[in-house]
Amino acid sequence: MSCASNRRRSQKGVCNSSFPAKPGRLFLPFFALFVLLLLSVLLSGCSAVDNRIRERQAEFDSYPPDVQALIKNGQIRTGFTQTQVYIAWGEPYYRGGSQWTYPGYDCKKFQVLKDEYEFRRQYEDEWEEYQKKKQKGDKAIFVPPARYKEESRCRRYIKDYLYFDGSILKRIDSPPTITWIDADWDYKR
Repeated sequence: MSCASNRRRSQKGVCNSSFPAKPGRLFLPFFALFVLLLLSVLLSGCSAVDNRIRERQAEFDSYPPDVQALIKNGQIRTGFTQTQVYIAWGEPYYRGGSQWTYPGYDCKKFQVLKDEYEFRRQYEDEWEEYQKKKQKGDKAIFVPPARYKEESRCRRYIKDYLYFDGSILKRIDSPPTITWIDADWDYKR
């Protein structure tokens, strides 16, 4: 029975339950999760194009060398089949009949205010470091950390329209003006 449920205490006033766990025991699951995540990232180090080539390896091997080189570099040209375009560029944003739409990305960097917890933690770390230097006799000056951090935000726009005749790519068009896919996203924030 837990101490919270029956409120019984031993003679010393200490709960007999083993909760809360020792600090080392709480660390192990998080460490194991971190190691598994790191291994999965390292083992999946191939590019998206390489993964799509591996998915359709037999078909990719049947292509002429110049087509294979274009696909490996993520390039397409008219005359490609839908499968060749998919291997080179991946899944389109929109597939409608004979038209595929692919997005582009517009990214900008912003200076944003750090959250209060992050700023306080950095401030305390800097203050402790300053105090240690001062105790050693260094003539250090306390410089508080910056209140802002750099953050980048991206939004998608329609980059290319691909038109197919049957399963053969006939035309690649780029729109004359930018059409935002993420139009409702607060970009100026």
